[in-house]
Amino acid sequence: DTNKLQHNRKLFPDYHVPIPVFDPGKKQGKRSSRLREKKL
Repeated sequence: DTNKLQHNRKLFPDYHVPIPVFDPGKKQGKRSSRLREKKL
């Protein structure tokens, strides 16, 4: 997983927080952050 995170970071250097799309446990966090982005 660490390699995947580093790979994602290389692909998306602008993202401070890595987006674990393959991690089902962080689905809720991703969803809430997306809602927050919509509000902004």
